[in-house]
Amino acid sequence: MNPTFDDSMARVAATVRRFSRDENPDPEVWIGKVTSAAPPVVQLGTFTLSVGDGSLVLSHCICVSCPNDKLAVCPRALRAGDRAVLVSRDQQTYYMVGKF
Repeated sequence: MNPTFDDSMARVAATVRRFSRDENPDPEVWIGKVTSAAPPVVQLGTFTLSVGDGSLVLSHCICVSCPNDKLAVCPRALRAGDRAVLVSRDQQTYYMVGKF
């Protein structure tokens, strides 16, 4: 079962709270669009973010591979067309903390 919008937003809120405890509070949150799942690429306005160039870091709650080829049925699997919830402090590295 895919996570609901409420589940995804709860994850975002928890991540923002965790980030705000550090010395640099006020992380910014964005919604991007996944244009490729393998390799992971997210379009954020005019910016293209990817794991390959280091501008995108995936949370452990996002799957890009699953054991025994179960990715097609994995509810946490990243798919092209998904919306990505991104958090960043410096607008150089973005952390994908959820998807819907």
